[in-house]
Amino acid sequence: LARAQPSPGASQRPTRAAGLQERLSFDSFVPGQGNEFAFAMARQVATWADGHFNPVFFHGPYGYGKTHLLNAIGWEAQRLRPDAKVIYLTAERFLSAFVRAVMDRSTAAFKEELRGADLLLIDDVQFIGGKASTQEELFHPLTALLEDGRRVVLTGDKPPSAMTEVDAR
Repeated sequence: LARAQPSPGASQRPTRAAGLQERLSFDSFVPGQGNEFAFAMARQVATWADGHFNPVFFHGPYGYGKTHLLNAIGWEAQRLRPDAKVIYLTAERFLSAFVRAVMDRSTAAFKEELRGADLLLIDDVQFIGGKASTQEELFHPLTALLEDGRRVVLTGDKPPSAMTEVDAR
């Protein structure tokens, strides 16, 4: 799993985490008419402030900055709360890690790792469309995190209602 980890004594920015791209921060994001609200919402999520939507789902076509915003959220959230467990995964990486866990007979540990997140960021959820067992394995940790008040942010290339191959849950 890609978990943002602060370096010892780091005060400004955690070390480069597996999966998070350092160049994708709020400082380098260029908000435009099509993503201004998403930018504002992403900044709100990253501050750990109460009173925001959970889960948050960003959707839009390629090039609108969804991956950039997820990375920026991860970096900023980790900077503000270095002790927090931030996990960033693409849906493809989630699928690979899940398959590896099945093969290694370590699915329980895999699920516990996800359930331990304070902030879970999953990019491109449309890629789990049509994969019922993968969706099921993602659904349970997401539900547990939300019930515990942990933060979840997802992205996709279309709105959830248009993702016909993804379970409505």
